[in-house]
Amino acid sequence: MSENQLDYTKIRHIAEQELKREKRLAQIIMFIVSLVIAIVFTLVVWAVGWANLGPQLAADPKSPLWALLILPTVGFFITMLMHGVSTLLNFRAGEQSLRERATLRAIQREIMSLAGQENGESPEKPKREQVMHLTDDGELIPEDTESHPIQNAGRN
Repeated sequence: MSENQLDYTKIRHIAEQELKREKRLAQIIMFIVSLVIAIVFTLVVWAVGWANLGPQLAADPKSPLWALLILPTVGFFITMLMHGVSTLLNFRAGEQSLRERATLRAIQREIMSLAGQENGESPEKPKREQVMHLTDDGELIPEDTESHPIQNAGRN
């Protein structure tokens, strides 16, 4: 390559790295903003709830009105937990772990298909089922298919 030509592969690689960096930064900023909003709304719910229901809640600690304060708090906590997990999975360590698990599943499927077991097939040749019949005494004995021409005709 001459000095006057652009190296498009290098440019694409640098652009991809910058894009990943910007995406990570945006995810972190969105997580922090979401966390601040969740904390503010939780505090508002508790302040308004306590201002309006405080005497009733203090008088009866087992009041179902506590659910008006607890449920939004639990909802915000679970939302932030899921958002945090999603953010972490997009980082290198989380992505690497997901990539390794996906690779192992693909290898396992390939091994199973090579062994012929992917669709429930056995790698061994299927064996002929042995036909049994019940005698007058109630015993099961193997049936000789060659001695019963009617059953043999139905199998052909």
